[in-house]
Amino acid sequence: MSDQPTSRKLWELSQQILPGGVNSPVRAFRAVGGQPFFVQQAHGSRIEDVDGRSFIDYVMSWGPMILGHAYPPVLKKIAETLKNGTSFGIPNPLELRLARMVCDLVPSIEMVRMVNSGTEATMSAIRLARALTGRSKVIKCIGCYHGHVDSLLVQAGSGAATLGTPDSAGIPPSFARETIPVQYNDLRAVEQAFSDFPREIAAIIIEPVVGNAGVILPQPGDLEALRAITHSHGALLIFDEVMTGFRLAPGGAQERFAVTPDLTCLGKIIGGGLPVGALGGPSELMAQLAPSGPVYQAGTLSGNPLAMAAGIATLEALQQPGLYQRLENATQTLVQGITEAAQQHGIPVCPRQIGSMFSIFFTDRQVVDFPSAATSDTARFQRYFHFMLDHGIYFCTQSLRRQDSFPSPIPTKTSKPPSRPLKRSSPPKPQPIKAARARPKRHAGSGVTRRLQAMVADPSDHCLNRGRGRNRVNRVNRVNRVNRMNRMNRMNRMNRFLPSRHAARSSEHRSTPMPSFVSTATRRLRYPVSHGRIPSRAPSIPIPRPIATPTPSLLRPGRTSAWEKPMGAQRKVAISDWNDSRRVRRYEYGRSTRRRRRGLLKRISE
Repeated sequence: MSDQPTSRKLWELSQQILPGGVNSPVRAFRAVGGQPFFVQQAHGSRIEDVDGRSFIDYVMSWGPMILGHAYPPVLKKIAETLKNGTSFGIPNPLELRLARMVCDLVPSIEMVRMVNSGTEATMSAIRLARALTGRSKVIKCIGCYHGHVDSLLVQAGSGAATLGTPDSAGIPPSFARETIPVQYNDLRAVEQAFSDFPREIAAIIIEPVVGNAGVILPQPGDLEALRAITHSHGALLIFDEVMTGFRLAPGGAQERFAVTPDLTCLGKIIGGGLPVGALGGPSELMAQLAPSGPVYQAGTLSGNPLAMAAGIATLEALQQPGLYQRLENATQTLVQGITEAAQQHGIPVCPRQIGSMFSIFFTDRQVVDFPSAATSDTARFQRYFHFMLDHGIYFCTQSLRRQDSFPSPIPTKTSKPPSRPLKRSSPPKPQPIKAARARPKRHAGSGVTRRLQAMVADPSDHCLNRGRGRNRVNRVNRVNRVNRMNRMNRMNRMNRFLPSRHAARSSEHRSTPMPSFVSTATRRLRYPVSHGRIPSRAPSIPIPRPIATPTPSLLRPGRTSAWEKPMGAQRKVAISDWNDSRRVRRYEYGRSTRRRRRGLLKRISE
């Protein structure tokens, strides 16, 4: 970094104000070492950093810039839209135009919902799949990255079809247990998962071509087999085409492999370089999203006019005849040249390429899944990356993109594999969406009291059924807790009828010394102490009478209550402080209010 003074200064500053110095972990160069450079501008196939160095960019912002940086038709369309505003928060015609283009190009999409990112698209797709099937578990492939959704940031447990464990700190194990990780291209593991959890799996979410762990291609017939397995078990097949959408073909991977998923997630290219994502599928499934259905999904900037305009210009340009064939031919020529150069120097490599996507793995094994991809020589890849960067060529910073982007998570207990026997069951029928459960009847009292009373009143409450042997003890404990809460609530309500504690803070009262045990109790009271005597529990010591000051009424605003009038000689106070000042009984009443308060004071003293 000695020849990059500006990037070095910016990097030192960014580490002080950005977590890790970046806004996305993959930009930190953790997998290849060194410090990242800061880009000033980009045009066509080249980017230029703040120190004036120029690079040929083979990353293209991780996919969206398929037409190159600052593509003139895209910039022109954005500039025209920018004159009319940046965001409306209400439908605009550009949303409809881009949605129609997506439905015409992608085979499985009849209706589409625009969102703000690929992560939001996959999260909404899983929620919709669970609602449509009435099930909770989801199968994902190890090495496939579907955004930072809590239930999808998991790693494999022990065994082929066990439940997952969190792959990031801050994710409860209960979330990860709803995800079943299997190896990519492993149909036997998928069938085993459906056998282990019959009628519990809502969907399989998969990248048809893995891109986030390096490019890994599906084995012939695997995607078709997944389509048949999900159909036979009443589950949904979700294609995460955030990377492959509009890249392998105008209709994405599903057009290239002739496999029709139930739901499709899109992103990157569809926004032409601006933040956008999309979720699409058949009309009968997508109609279940709010407001036409019960599955809620919303976004303030969804359908943003600038992103819609950039997406429209990008998709129009991608429909040029022969464009995808030229992209594939150029990529094949590049990969072939790298492979031949490695072979001439005796370096084992395993190239993987499809369409305009490619990866070079430094291994002599065939890469078909994440474990085989992990055999790549990462040290050699680091030297290769920095050598190419020094010669003005910017490649992807790592072949295993996300897995090395952050330190190891906090260790958690691995979920045990299911102990029940594996049995084949008849294919279940898809279940209709269940109606929302009615809310429980509200109880009188405070929020805590209502919940405790509901627990005691309803024997079927799930909190009371966590172990039948403890139900009776738990119920008694909860009854006692309800009683204590009721007493506390009554005391709090009683305090509202008492004058403000500020009336006891006059100069006359503060200047008079007071025994410690009396002052302790007095500070805990919320009303002025009048001249009286201490009850029999403590020595009788006269308490100086403070100057009563008028305070606003807490009962009726604008009206003075009887409790705020100067206290007469007949008004008395009884203070009793015991048990290390934990409980304080406090009564104050006069001749005119004795009968009215007698019942309430009796209940408080119990």
